[in-house]
Amino acid sequence: MGDVVQQIRRPVLVRPNHEYPLLGMRWYGLGPFRRETVTGDATKAGTYFRVAAGDLIYNRLFAWKGSFGVIPSDLDGSFVSGEFPLFIVDRDKAVPEFLNLVMCQPPVWGQVWRESTGSTATSRNRWKEDRFLA
Repeated sequence: MGDVVQQIRRPVLVRPNHEYPLLGMRWYGLGPFRRETVTGDATKAGTYFRVAAGDLIYNRLFAWKGSFGVIPSDLDGSFVSGEFPLFIVDRDKAVPEFLNLVMCQPPVWGQVWRESTGSTATSRNRWKEDRFLA
């Protein structure tokens, strides 16, 4: 993956009285969805990360459940926490949707499970970006 994607971070400082449409990730390759919209007053987060259409995304906590996707145009400009790494795909080398299909194969999820680390196997294991890029 490291040969065809580059991690991207678009940090946005959370400000009072501003709205932030947040995304979640469905399991089993079903991709991103708009979860909720929060205001800066109603969140403890200090920073969110803006997504862009075409970004490859996954949920570190549930990568082993196939929590991968590509940001569609209707979710462009939404936000995620730092638990959702984002990647730009070099389109001269690969198509984001193809990479997503590769990551959404159950044998891949098994490998992700074996490489995930954390304090609680079913809810706190994280698959770090260095493993994804490798």
